[in-house]
Amino acid sequence: MRRVNEEDIDFDETEMVFYEGEPFTGEVVETDRAGNIVAAVAYNQGYRHGPWREWHSNGNLLIEGRVEFGKGPVGTWKKWHKNGALAEERRFDDHGRTLSIREWDENGALTVDEAYSKPV
Repeated sequence: MRRVNEEDIDFDETEMVFYEGEPFTGEVVETDRAGNIVAAVAYNQGYRHGPWREWHSNGNLLIEGRVEFGKGPVGTWKKWHKNGALAEERRFDDHGRTLSIREWDENGALTVDEAYSKPV
């Protein structure tokens, strides 16, 4: 997969991504000052499509999910606390609507557990 740095891409008013004047297909990464990858998002023909990942400054995973062409998030998205404990799990339908939300505190105690009869 082709990978480029966020600094090397351009966006248009619709948030379509271009690299060297062409709609981009591949992975766009964001790095910190030390060169560590802090975010990686997949694109296809200029649109977000595929895995989306972000990391805490300590290298632990922060967010992981998937986006589809023009639909936003789909499937299960997870978010972690800086200590590596699962913080949130959201499930989305094929149109990016929320099906359920579960949240945990840094010690692993469940604090939110919601499921929706109709996607929101």
